[in-house]
Amino acid sequence: MTLLDSSSSASVAADGHVEARFGDRATRLHPQWLREQSTEPGQIEATNRQRLFTPLDVEPGLVALDAELDGNTLTVVFSDGHRCRLSVASLMQRLGWVADPEAPPAPIAWEPGAAPFPTVSWPAIAGGLDEPGVAEATVDFLGDFARYGFVIIRNTPTTEGTVAEVANHIGYIAG
Repeated sequence: MTLLDSSSSASVAADGHVEARFGDRATRLHPQWLREQSTEPGQIEATNRQRLFTPLDVEPGLVALDAELDGNTLTVVFSDGHRCRLSVASLMQRLGWVADPEAPPAPIAWEPGAAPFPTVSWPAIAGGLDEPGVAEATVDFLGDFARYGFVIIRNTPTTEGTVAEVANHIGYIAG
């Protein structure tokens, strides 16, 4: 199913922004924002989809050089040489035009006497995501983390590097 119709278009404005029309919606997209949406190899961590670069890694004068719609994909070429293919559906989610089915759970405010605290056993989430039960336990762990802002992790090893290993389950560690 295509999200676009015959009025859909994409072009680069004189200032290097991308002007796009997706069906009956039109927008002007900043090149830095578009560059940050790239999911091309080497741009994001495969397990948690976090960027592997910071905004400081992208040249300050970044502009889009070319923009083209093909099917449900927006392809953009940037002045730093990067080329990315962006899903129109994902862009529409990021713009808030459609609901994101993978959005994290809504936060739950803390209240006096709130219990039980969210907990997880480290061995349940420590393995590879392809091991039985690990992916499900990790999704539950991250859901609780998004809802409550914390999770008590029990049965963690006391060996050097464990804190970094636990943190890598939550996000990318630079450095």
